[in-house]
Amino acid sequence: GVSPLRLTADEQRMVKAARAAGGWFKIEEVAAATGLGRNTVNEVARRWANDGLLTGVLTDDQGRRLGRKITA
Repeated sequence: GVSPLRLTADEQRMVKAARAAGGWFKIEEVAAATGLGRNTVNEVARRWANDGLLTGVLTDDQGRRLGRKITA
């Protein structure tokens, strides 16, 4: 799993927000839940996706984007 010691306080809040949303890491929802800027959340999401901490963008059967999920 993700080591809380490696995460900043803001990042820990993002993980909590995603876990509270059933593991979904949706930029708008995480930004609203944490009070952080959308750009900040987006940058972290990009980094975490590169590090394997978030899935790629998942889609439903019709190809609609559902968002990413945390992997840890």
